[in-house]
Amino acid sequence: MTASSHQLSALAEVRAIDALTAGFPRHPDQWNAPHTSDAEIVRLQPLGSDTYLAATIDGITSEITGGFYRDLYTAGWVLVQANLSDLAAVGAAPIGLMLALSLNTSISDNARLSQGITDALVASGVPVLGGDLNDSQAPSLTACAIGLVQGRVVTRIGIQPGDTLWTTGPLGTGNALAIVRMMGLPDGLCPEAAYRPQARLTIGASVRPFAKAMMDTSDGPMSTLDHLARLNNVGWAVGFDADALVETTVLQAFRSAGLPVWPLLCGEHGEYELLIAVDPADEAALRAIAPTAVKLATATTEPGITLHLPDGRTLAFEGDFIRNLAARTNGDWAAYAAEFQAYGARLGLG
Repeated sequence: MTASSHQLSALAEVRAIDALTAGFPRHPDQWNAPHTSDAEIVRLQPLGSDTYLAATIDGITSEITGGFYRDLYTAGWVLVQANLSDLAAVGAAPIGLMLALSLNTSISDNARLSQGITDALVASGVPVLGGDLNDSQAPSLTACAIGLVQGRVVTRIGIQPGDTLWTTGPLGTGNALAIVRMMGLPDGLCPEAAYRPQARLTIGASVRPFAKAMMDTSDGPMSTLDHLARLNNVGWAVGFDADALVETTVLQAFRSAGLPVWPLLCGEHGEYELLIAVDPADEAALRAIAPTAVKLATATTEPGITLHLPDGRTLAFEGDFIRNLAARTNGDWAAYAAEFQAYGARLGLG
């Protein structure tokens, strides 16, 4: 990997965001720089030097128009959890959500949306503070989550060579649903109703005192690894073992169908687990807080991502190839899937 390809600017999405926001004023007490935190963090000086506002905004539109979510219950559930997961990744205590919903108010499916939002809020113990409703032929769903951080701030920055990276739970459920939809596979392979990610709020808040960095897997595990590597100018040695990392039901379903399992880790539709970097001395503390946590990678001095496969092979993973693929294929999911599969074949992943 060249030095330039290891920079954030190698990513089309980052370039687009930077171009759009170049002239935007920023708050003088904002703690994080662009791209460095799942939630925006602002020191609340009147409340003390160690009190911070954490705020994030996220939307569900392309997942609906792209056919990933056919039940608006799923869209409502994920809308809530996606925003709360950003708060979890900075260890914030949530205050509540604001909703901005654009809907065709005459359709009965809106009851499913409402129920999905309600159930996700109840499951997370978080209220709605208010919002806005607009008329639209196609649903466009946005939420803003607001929380507080008291004490030490954790972002995506702070990883050093030798630190280890852990996932708070099994991976692959988000990518499984995306693969089923993009390739037109049978729904039973990964039922949409089984995709119910849960923001890891308690874990995020509990590990904040010692976590080196955190980021959720909303964009998929390997894309998250790639982003953390670029921000911290490190590489990753990844234990790329599907048996250890992928959710068992999904793994068995894909293998029974004769499908490759590597895309379950490398795709860009995630499951909202947290990836938490810690000093090896704090691994026991992490596992006490998150018993289901699994070690995913170790930070290295050499930039780039190296996959260590169970059969003893090592492969160089090009994060920028995967992360720029959607921009290159311009929303053509068939072309995306074809290039994605071809990349895996070139690597020898099957």
